[in-house]
Amino acid sequence: MVSNGIETRLVNRVHSKIVIGDDNLLCVGSFNWFSASRDDWNARYDTSLIYRGTNLNAEIDIIKSCLQQRLLQS
Repeated sequence: MVSNGIETRLVNRVHSKIVIGDDNLLCVGSFNWFSASRDDWNARYDTSLIYRGTNLNAEIDIIKSCLQQRLLQS
């Protein structure tokens, strides 16, 4: 992702996956996009929600502030 210009961060003790796109896209969820089991026996019910719109700035700022306190690397 970094080689494609995507900024990433590692944070301590956060299970949710969060994607912020500019200031008008927010995706939050528990789904393990890259390591989720694809077989029926091990399948779990994990979800992610995508929010779009111009009114997300305050919510994005709150999330960034909370994550900043748990930052492992910069």
